[in-house]
Amino acid sequence: AISIDAPRGGTGDDDVATLADSVGVDEDGFERAENRATLATLLTTVTPREREVLRMRFEQDMTQAEIGAVIGVSQMQVSRLIRQAISRLRAAAGAGVESDADESTSR
Repeated sequence: AISIDAPRGGTGDDDVATLADSVGVDEDGFERAENRATLATLLTTVTPREREVLRMRFEQDMTQAEIGAVIGVSQMQVSRLIRQAISRLRAAAGAGVESDADESTSR
């Protein structure tokens, strides 16, 4: 097996590099992609309306009053929808963490 982090080639200390260095592995890029995938999965646990409100609030940076005007509800109802959605996301994320922990202890 080849490790992308194992030293390779070179005859002197200055010549030692890893495969990851050679191909420019972007760990931050991997982490961002993983976070996006996790968030996409978590967003399936909220209602379509909650998902729409979250996208308007956090992707489009709309105020609660603006969102309320778009979907035809009060700012207070938008606030409630956001709280409910975030609560569902936290519960789903917590359930995922617990199931991962359960798997690691059963091995």
